[in-house]
Amino acid sequence: MSTKHFFPDTNGVVVRALNSIVARNPHLEHDEANRVVFSKTHPPSKVTIISGGGSGHEPAWAGYVGDGMLTASVAGEVFASPSTKQVMAAIRNVPSDAGVILCITNYTGDRLHFGLAREKAHATGQKIAQIPLTDDVALGRKKSELLGRRGLAGNVLVLKLLGAAAHESWNFEECWKLGTEVNAQLATIGTSLDHCHIPGRTHHETIDQDACVLGMGIHNEPGLRKISPMPSPQDLIKEMLLYVLDPNDSDRAFVKFDPKDEIALLINNFGGLSNLELEALTQIALEQLALTAEPDITKYDIQMGDGDCGEAVAGVCNALLAQMKGAPFVTKAPSLFPALDAINATLEDMGGSLGAILSILLTAFAGNLQRAASTSASSFKLDGGSIGAAAGEALDSLKAYTGARVGDRTVMDTLMPFCETLRDTADAGKALVAAEEGAKRTAGMKPRFGRATYVGDTKEGEAMPPDPGAYAVAVFLRGLVEGGGWA
Repeated sequence: MSTKHFFPDTNGVVVRALNSIVARNPHLEHDEANRVVFSKTHPPSKVTIISGGGSGHEPAWAGYVGDGMLTASVAGEVFASPSTKQVMAAIRNVPSDAGVILCITNYTGDRLHFGLAREKAHATGQKIAQIPLTDDVALGRKKSELLGRRGLAGNVLVLKLLGAAAHESWNFEECWKLGTEVNAQLATIGTSLDHCHIPGRTHHETIDQDACVLGMGIHNEPGLRKISPMPSPQDLIKEMLLYVLDPNDSDRAFVKFDPKDEIALLINNFGGLSNLELEALTQIALEQLALTAEPDITKYDIQMGDGDCGEAVAGVCNALLAQMKGAPFVTKAPSLFPALDAINATLEDMGGSLGAILSILLTAFAGNLQRAASTSASSFKLDGGSIGAAAGEALDSLKAYTGARVGDRTVMDTLMPFCETLRDTADAGKALVAAEEGAKRTAGMKPRFGRATYVGDTKEGEAMPPDPGAYAVAVFLRGLVEGGGWA
């Protein structure tokens, strides 16, 4: 923890910082007396979104003011809530005929001062509501039952969605409902290496060098527990994800996750961690989440086969992740072919019909692409068109080795739509949609190939799951398209 600062204390620092933001953003204005930064272009016909809190969490909240996000922000001193007077000034600076929504990070001072401002504005006949942003799961229900969950980085998602809705002229009730429902679906947890030091303060606590605190608040509030010795990044992230996602943790399962849900992962440093470490930790989190489809694949395969599909696919993915560590990002054709060879070698170790089908397709794809690159070396370009053409030809090669087609409840229900759409449109995003829709359609289909043909009919009222191979490949393709920057 650094206890050295360029400024000996916090006097004047907040105002200087806000003036700097406004100086380089001509669409903003600064009410310096009240430390309110607001948009000069927000029309009164649209809902006003205001947020704020103690300074020291930059870019929150002044950095969020602009079209499609906040209408105004109000800044307190470092780690101190803004006063009721300041919040009232923010409301006056951005009047709205459609209504005002105050979004607060859920801490006592913010609740009281924003709440009093709301009551004052409401007493004058203004249409105004308040949404406490409560996403922290660390302390659980028992410790937070009186004040509610604390606010953490998840509030950024609410502010962005609310701001976009207001910008698109959603009415007051629609905006309030959106913010409330999004907030209810947030679950976050933090970990701190040390307490934050504030300029001018001589007394401060420290955390042991070989320790960290899981669940510490953003103002040095006590956390869930101190972990010592310092865990590896992998073990730490695994524990954090467990607290956020475990449906069996009755004290912290604030959000019910459904396998069909689309989930946004937000990783934030709250200004206290280098971007270098933040990016590395993000990659570790992505690696751990990359294999989350394995239980579903195994479950589907147990119902329709021998139950080994999920483990086999997870084994391949783990092997690929190991190979990818330290490998340069592939952007040019010459470096692509060794990468394809490495992936193919991993698939060949998979065994089973799924491994063989994917290996045949990938071998043909790599060969087609390499021939195209060598034939037109000077003009060849690795893009959606060349990749789509190679994928289409590879699909034709694969068809020579299997009679399975769309509608037969196999991996071909995923591969054929993907390759054909990629060939026809050169758009990986559209191809992914086609592949996922194909995989979904296998649910309820009667199998015509493989061991699943020997499985009896499902029990009455029991839905037949998607084909595990088709589902697994759809998940893999999403990771490939999104992770490769094609989407």
